[in-house]
Amino acid sequence: MESFDEMLINLYENLNNNKETLNIVLPNPNLIKNGTTFIWKNVKEYLKIVKRPPDHFLNFLRNELNIQINWITNSKSDGLILDHKKIKTDAVINAMKIYLKEYVICKSCISSNTFIQKDKNLRKYNFTCLNCNNEYYID
Repeated sequence: MESFDEMLINLYENLNNNKETLNIVLPNPNLIKNGTTFIWKNVKEYLKIVKRPPDHFLNFLRNELNIQINWITNSKSDGLILDHKKIKTDAVINAMKIYLKEYVICKSCISSNTFIQKDKNLRKYNFTCLNCNNEYYID
């Protein structure tokens, strides 16, 4: 029979072996100046990586950057129009990282194996982690 200390050592070794490494590579935003606006051409690539609804990200981005943002077309494949003269690429990158931290990464187990789904009755999104089954509502 193992002693308590031996069981504790085994437990810690198993925890370290099962640790998921978080490795999400975000693309740099491809911002093209067009008069007083910028066009973010590769926003769809970012949304594929984070696996989030485009409208949820768009609302977040509007609030985070405090600017007018619209899709170029309804297909959402052509990119976003950022209506602002002084927007910087760093501000967009920072917003992308905040979104990742707040709406993609599980706060309990730090996994990116998560999804959100809109609850139409509550008008909020239900965040679910597929690794630890953590569940909570987000705006």
